[in-house]
Amino acid sequence: MNPNTVWHIASDLMMVSNVKTAATQNQLNFVAIPNLAKLPAENLPLEVAVVLIDLQLPGLDFERLKSLLATNTHSQPLICLYAQHVDEDALARGAALGVGQVMTRGQVHRDAQRIFSSVSKI
Repeated sequence: MNPNTVWHIASDLMMVSNVKTAATQNQLNFVAIPNLAKLPAENLPLEVAVVLIDLQLPGLDFERLKSLLATNTHSQPLICLYAQHVDEDALARGAALGVGQVMTRGQVHRDAQRIFSSVSKI
């Protein structure tokens, strides 16, 4: 199965809308996930190509997130964790997870087309 879906774990509707537009323009399916309760208990589905995670999501459970991402043996999606550049604590917690790429919100907003373009060609 060719991974063709973007999961965006965030509650900021403006950011979700921007990411959805970029994903759709690259012929990728898009799933907005407003909280971790909506995630599977274990492995990510094979169709997931990219997981974007807002590290400033209210109530974000870093232990659950770490468990889900670190034990993911089912598929190998591109994982991008992000927060506003001024929230150094959130960015540091993201880096401490040890999975994926930690970016600022501005970088994700600016680079979404490039990220999805590279994934959609796989």
